[in-house]
Amino acid sequence: MSKNLWTISSEEMMAYTRMILEKQHPSLEKVDQPMFVYVLTMREHGPYSLEMANRYQLEIPNLSAKSISSLNDYTQRIVDLNEAIEKMDEYLHQRHNPFVFGYFGDHQVAFDNAIPPKKGNFLSLIMSLNLW
Repeated sequence: MSKNLWTISSEEMMAYTRMILEKQHPSLEKVDQPMFVYVLTMREHGPYSLEMANRYQLEIPNLSAKSISSLNDYTQRIVDLNEAIEKMDEYLHQRHNPFVFGYFGDHQVAFDNAIPPKKGNFLSLIMSLNLW
C-alpha cells in the first residue's frame, strides 16, 4: 500500500477491496457470513496540481488560471474514479454473489472559494448517494 494516502489511486483501493472480498487475509478465511466493506478513496481529495493543462477546455468567469488547472486535475481524478467504480461493479457482478454496492460523495470541492450559492437551509443536508 502507498505510504502517502493522498496519492493512492482509486484503482488501487478497489484492488484492496477485491482482496478483502476474496478473503485473501488469514483473518478473513473463515468468515462465512455477509461482509460489509467501507472503502474511502483518497486521490480525489487533493491536493490538486496548479500546473495542469486545461485538458477539458474550461472557461469559468472569476476563476484564476491556477484554479482552472486544479479543476482540470480534479476532473481527471473523477474520471479515473469512475473507471475504478465501473470495474468494481463489473467484478461484483461476475462473482455471482448477492451484493449491495453504495457510493456517496462526502463533500464538494471549492476553487477560489467559487461554490454555487445555496438556497434554503436544507441544502446543507444533501449528500449524493448512488446504489447499484
